Amino acid sequence: MAAQIVAMRRAYPQFTFVKSASDPRYITFVGQVQAHPNLPVYTLKVAYRYRQAPRVQVVSPALVERPPHFYRDVRALCLYHPRNFTWTKETLVADTILPWAIGWVYFYEVWLQTGEWYGAEAAHEPVAGKE
Repeated sequence: MAAQIVAMRRAYPQFTFVKSASDPRYITFVGQVQAHPNLPVYTLKVAYRYRQAPRVQVVSPALVERPPHFYRDVRALCLYHPRNFTWTKETLVADTILPWAIGWVYFYEVWLQTGEWYGAEAAHEPVAGKE
């Protein structure tokens, strides 16, 4: 967990973190990102439990009702296909998940303007709860 905190502080100093009082293996990072100077600032929340893939949620601004590449049931961003990437305890949120989340924000904003998702996509069967 210390490595995750250090990496986030170094790469994304605008993010704060909170350790769970009841579970020392659980941490939440919250901070603001702007994918491009002409786009809105987004507040993201990254929930991470040791050895499990992090979950990224948009705190603000509010997303449209059914955004693409989004898990409705947990209100989290779909950032990769599990066949293309496997989370390990050595993987750093700051090196993978957060850059991908910023990319998601960028492509989401482009999608709002054009109706096309220009981000990378993996062909796969529909997943329950995912748009």
